[in-house]
Amino acid sequence: MKSSRPPPTSPLSSVSAFFATAAATPAWRVAYAANVVFTVPFLIYAALHGLPATTHVVALPGQADVAAAHRFLFSGHSAAALVYAPAALIQFHGGLRKSHRRLHRASGYAFAAAAALLGAGGGTGLAANTYTRFPGGVLSAIGAALSLIFLVAGIGAARERRLADHRDWIIRHYGVTWGLVAGSRVLPVVMFPVALSRGVPEWEAMLGAWILSMLGGMVAAEVIIATTPRSGGAKDQLGGAACSDGNGIAVTAKTK
Repeated sequence: MKSSRPPPTSPLSSVSAFFATAAATPAWRVAYAANVVFTVPFLIYAALHGLPATTHVVALPGQADVAAAHRFLFSGHSAAALVYAPAALIQFHGGLRKSHRRLHRASGYAFAAAAALLGAGGGTGLAANTYTRFPGGVLSAIGAALSLIFLVAGIGAARERRLADHRDWIIRHYGVTWGLVAGSRVLPVVMFPVALSRGVPEWEAMLGAWILSMLGGMVAAEVIIATTPRSGGAKDQLGGAACSDGNGIAVTAKTK
């Protein structure tokens, strides 16, 4: 007897299908769409930041000279960010994880490699930020260390087929990473005009932005982890069960 179910919609068939299949519930679909909205301007920023001719346009106060002195490092960091952000969107898309396993696997390798480069480069090489008028270098090193620790824990869990743990550690890694981005780029735009107009020193305003964003990213990650069901198969939002290909990259298998 033939099934009366309609054939599944491919996430890549249209824009509406892409967002409709991102997750099983409306709340998670909205969250994914918000992440896309946040990622698009970030990609534009990263591209501008990586080009010597446009670095000064998006540099923070006091950072333009540092970026000019470390052009290769900043360009490499931006290139890794341009890979990391779209790879992350693919990794966290439930429909792609279920129906396009090769794409999910390839993006997983790209995600892990770019994340490692961003953590190592951003936390060590880009500690050149210390020479600007804010404690960006020190805070970048702390955040990047946490990001790398969570990433390594997530890959290790996947290799051992502890799939729910793998998901949780990668979510923590992603939360810290976006916390770093928000702390150094997003919150200062909002906080600086108010803080500086009230006589708050620039470095104190920057420190406050970083602390708030880092805590916000970590709290958001823990909320997501706590509200996501942990089943034996680490079921995703679309009813598939994640499994490892043996190399630390998660793919998806159907369950009965």
